[in-house]
Amino acid sequence: MSIEIIEADSQNPVLEAVASVFPSEAFADERIIRQVFLDPSFDSGGCLLAMDGTRPVGVAYAVRRRVPQIDAPNDLHRGYITLIGVRADYRERGIGDALLVRAEAYLESKSATEVLIAPYGTGYLLPGVDVDRYSTGLAWLKRHRYEEVYRPISMSCVLSDVEEPAWIAEKTAKLALEGVAFSSNYRRHVSAMLMFTRRHFGDDWEQYVRSAVNEMIKGGPQKRLHAAVTSNGEVIGLAHFDGERFGPIGVASEHRGRSIGQALLYRTLLTQREAGHQASWFLWSDDNTAAKLYADAGFKIVRRFAVLKKSLK
Repeated sequence: MSIEIIEADSQNPVLEAVASVFPSEAFADERIIRQVFLDPSFDSGGCLLAMDGTRPVGVAYAVRRRVPQIDAPNDLHRGYITLIGVRADYRERGIGDALLVRAEAYLESKSATEVLIAPYGTGYLLPGVDVDRYSTGLAWLKRHRYEEVYRPISMSCVLSDVEEPAWIAEKTAKLALEGVAFSSNYRRHVSAMLMFTRRHFGDDWEQYVRSAVNEMIKGGPQKRLHAAVTSNGEVIGLAHFDGERFGPIGVASEHRGRSIGQALLYRTLLTQREAGHQASWFLWSDDNTAAKLYADAGFKIVRRFAVLKKSLK
C-alpha cells in the first residue's frame, strides 16, 4: 500500500503517531495537546502525517509564529520544525524525505526564509536532535543541508542527594543585609515577577509564571515560583519548577555574581523534594552554565542536542 502525506484534521492520529515514532520519549498526550494544538500559532497545514491506510506511520510538525513574542527578538522570518520522524519499521522508504519536503514547503508558503530545528519557545518538545539517540536522523538532516548552530545539554539530579552548602546561608544573610530577600509568596509578588520576566527574559518566561500562578490559585502544588526581591519590592531573580521539571531560572544581569542564582537553585530543588519528587531535570542549558551553576548541586549531563538551521532562500 502506498504512503500518503496528509494534514492532520484531529489530534488522535497525531498522538498515535508520536507515541509510535518516539517511543523512548514517552511524551504525555497532555503535553502534545498543550504545546502543539493549544499553541496560538497552530495551523493544521503544518501538522503532517504519513499514513499507511488508516495507520499513521510518520509525523512532522512545522510552525511559524503568527505574532512576535513580547520583549523578545522578532523571529517572524523563521519557521520551526519541532517534530519529525517515522516509525522504525517504515524507515528507509523515503517517507521522512516526503514529510520534510512538505514541512519546508508549508513554511515557505508562510513567508519563512529559514528553518530551525527545534528551539521554538514555548512550544518545543525537545530543544533539538539528540546527538546520540537520533544520530542517524541527525546525519539525515545534514544531508538535507541543515547545519548545526548550537549544542544544548539536558541535565538531571537525584533530589535525595541534594544538600544545601553552608556558604548559601552565609550569602543569603549577606544579601539580607543588602536588602535582598527570598520569597515563594506569589500572591504578594506576582506583578513584580511578571515585570521581571518581561524586562529581562521575554514572553516565554512570562507564560511559565502565568501558568504556574493559575494552577496554584486553583489549588495545585504550591511554591512553584521562588523570587529574589529587593526591599522596594522589585524582583531581580526568579526560579520555577513544574513537577520534576526544573526551570527556567534567571537573575537580572546587573545583579549577577552575588550568588542569587545559587540560592534560588537550592530553594527550588529542596521545594521539589518536599513536594515528593525523586529527581529534578531540565532540557536546555549550555556547558558554561552547567559548570558554574548546576554541577555543584549534583546535576549530571544526560543528553546533548543539536540545534539545526537551514536557509529557504
